Amino acid sequence: MPMLKVFSLVFILISLGFFCNRSALSQEQLPEEKYFKAQIVAILETDKVQVKILEGEEKDNLIELEYGPGLNLKNSQKLKKDETVVLLQQQVGENKTQYFIIDKYRLGNLAFIFFIFFFGVILVAGLQGLTSILGMLVSLLVILKFIVPQILQGHNPFLISLIGSLFILASTIYLAHGLNIKTHLAALSTLITLILTAILSVVFTQMALLTGLGSEEAYSLTLGSTAQINFKGLLLGGILIGALGSLDDVTTSQAAALFELNSLDAKISLEELIKRGMRIGKEHVAGMVNTLILAYAGASLALFLLFYLGAQSKPFWMILNSEVIAEEIIRALAGSTGLVLAVPITTFLAAYYLKKKKRH
Repeated sequence: MPMLKVFSLVFILISLGFFCNRSALSQEQLPEEKYFKAQIVAILETDKVQVKILEGEEKDNLIELEYGPGLNLKNSQKLKKDETVVLLQQQVGENKTQYFIIDKYRLGNLAFIFFIFFFGVILVAGLQGLTSILGMLVSLLVILKFIVPQILQGHNPFLISLIGSLFILASTIYLAHGLNIKTHLAALSTLITLILTAILSVVFTQMALLTGLGSEEAYSLTLGSTAQINFKGLLLGGILIGALGSLDDVTTSQAAALFELNSLDAKISLEELIKRGMRIGKEHVAGMVNTLILAYAGASLALFLLFYLGAQSKPFWMILNSEVIAEEIIRALAGSTGLVLAVPITTFLAAYYLKKKKRH
């Protein structure tokens, strides 16, 4: 079984490489910019620091530059001696070069945090944990190397996201849970539910009169070369991708529960197996719907603050009616409705298979 998982991963990566080559973007020529890691050597004044470049042709060069002049920086934004930062080098004209500190360097800390997560998953879940992490990486590759480039090329975001979601589903669910009948049933249930979620998302966004321009990020994409993007399709694609991970969890858990119930009582009838499975599923749905809503709320906490402040000066219904709020509501409700549908679909498929297998 581990060899089958490894073989599946190799096939996925080869296939993904094919998609990436086909979706390569032709980039416009941009002004020459270079990025370096640099270290704060000294704080010279309130808005002036001395930095040492840590890499590239100008390694060890010392540069004095301003940082946040005229801005009321918070303590967390202020620079400290020996801190590592990201330095931007811009060519101004033919002979002049400018440098700017654009961010703090945090990849080292992020790598350490990921190592803690990786170690914890392997410690608890063993080989299955490792293959789950590989599945997560495949999901990110599909999004970054297939879905995003294809959308930027002008293809329908909804259709591209659906295709990408199906590819993620086919790869990650088997990497995480292995090649067995339970996974087959969970994958089929997820596929059916994902298609129904896609249909519901279209209906919900149409009923809510959404354009896909409810967020500041989407509105920014209307400027320049990305203006041709189908923003309503982009909203729908985001709903699908957001729902996929939770659907995977619900269907695999529900299928496992049905198999466990059947193994405890092989003589249980189809009707009783479905009834007991739905009791388990109800508990799962109650927890997962709340989890999904809280995940959306957590990701949009700043939006909730603006919502609260706006409600002080405007009628509540007007705030609720705004597209930015309505968009978040539809995201949460479409994904949650998909979770609700996943339970009976998985329960009926798994129960029917188990009882049909017994009759034969």
